[in-house]
Amino acid sequence: MASTDNHAFIGDVEVDNARYTKISVYTNQPLGVSSRVLLTETGLYTYKAYGQNSTNNLNPTDASVVGLLEQGTLNVAGAIGYDIPDITIPDNYIYYQ
Repeated sequence: MASTDNHAFIGDVEVDNARYTKISVYTNQPLGVSSRVLLTETGLYTYKAYGQNSTNNLNPTDASVVGLLEQGTLNVAGAIGYDIPDITIPDNYIYYQ
């Protein structure tokens, strides 16, 4: 079942120069003003990133917002991406090809 919940936060700016701005967003911590949102369910999320001239505004229609910068989807998976296999070959044998 789809949710219509909205979570607004401000990302931590790591890099800001003439070419791009890089922000950090933490998805495993309780919601707060600074780059925190708790995503407890796996699934497909949509996001919108706005540029603004405020350090604490969470309203996308506020006068400090300079526009929509990016929108897209985020896939949150609950499975481990890679399992390290157990090696069961004995180490006291020499194998020839």
